Amino acid sequence: MKEYLRDLDPETVVLMETLISDIKVNKVIKRICLPYSHQVEVVRISGGIWILWKDNIRLEVMVNYRQFIHMKIKFDDAMDWVLFTGVYRSFCRTLRKELWYGLSCIAKNMQLPWLVSRICQVCELKDLGFKGPRFT
Repeated sequence: MKEYLRDLDPETVVLMETLISDIKVNKVIKRICLPYSHQVEVVRISGGIWILWKDNIRLEVMVNYRQFIHMKIKFDDAMDWVLFTGVYRSFCRTLRKELWYGLSCIAKNMQLPWLVSRICQVCELKDLGFKGPRFT
């Protein structure tokens, strides 16, 4: 992570399945050195989504749900607002149904370009992979 931040100097970072307890969250975010952040907390041993961004990014969190963060982002004054949803998809069928219901509710009112991503390498987004057990 340190090398990624140093080498690419991203404007925005989305971390999924962080599995870091509430006690340690602020310490870890402070070390990442991006001035703004928003988190969906870990529930028991699953989930955890963080969005971190620099001060030149305008970002408004619109929906905060245990399986996704839905936001409106403006990268600079030349661009229009875009919608971005960072998704943590649970392996539990019931929770996936809740996720799809939540996303379908958002889609009904869509009026801006919308990127939904679990793992994505477009728009300068990079999958950092993971460390830990193979199955979570």
